[in-house]
Amino acid sequence: MLAPLRRTLRERLDRRSVGMAVLVVLVLAWITDQNPGNVLLTTLLSAVLVGGSEVVADAYDLRGEIQSVASGLFVTVSGVALALLDSGDAGVAMGVLFAVGGAWMLFDGVQTLRHEGVRRPDSTPADGDEVYRQYLARRVRERLRDRPHTRRELRETFEETPEAVDDALDHLRERDLVVREGSAFVPVERSDPGPVRRALGRLARPVTLELDDGEATPADHTTTDGAVDRAGSSPSGERSSRAVERSR
Repeated sequence: MLAPLRRTLRERLDRRSVGMAVLVVLVLAWITDQNPGNVLLTTLLSAVLVGGSEVVADAYDLRGEIQSVASGLFVTVSGVALALLDSGDAGVAMGVLFAVGGAWMLFDGVQTLRHEGVRRPDSTPADGDEVYRQYLARRVRERLRDRPHTRRELRETFEETPEAVDDALDHLRERDLVVREGSAFVPVERSDPGPVRRALGRLARPVTLELDDGEATPADHTTTDGAVDRAGSSPSGERSSRAVERSR
């Protein structure tokens, strides 16, 4: 069980990395005019929490948010200590600022691990069927930008099987890229929210993860013909053969 961790440590720890760590401690002690022992203790604590978490994440293929949790914990503790031990107003304010920022990092990392899992997501590339599904979905969305189409009209427009067109349309609906208005489908155009809204959205992400997790995601989509299509159904063999022909 510890073999991956030992292997990762051997890859990362060498004379150069140790020498650089000692140099950083000496430089920090000289800049801050503090006892090298105190600087060494702080550096070791940071290395164990932040660097150690990165090593563990790499060794066991865990999400990078493991390091965010460790960093948030270190910054929070450091901020609280600074606010309590520093008698000046500037030091207290800086400590509170660090503590609040570290608490957010800790909360964001914990929420991500809770809702998205501890393991790093699989980076296996999409197979030919999925690539073709996305390609056809883009073509369907481009056609809908010209004017709204019904499901039947989309089936008649493309020289594909009705199942392939339905699958591409469901692919778009799952991602909220098209919506149904009456019997026709229209695309959803997403505008750039701007840097301020993006920043606010990022700050609110730990809370939105909790809220989004409580919403049920439908697994089925009912077609206009009354049949029920599974959102995760695999493409048909005929569609796969068409993908191979197009790739040639």
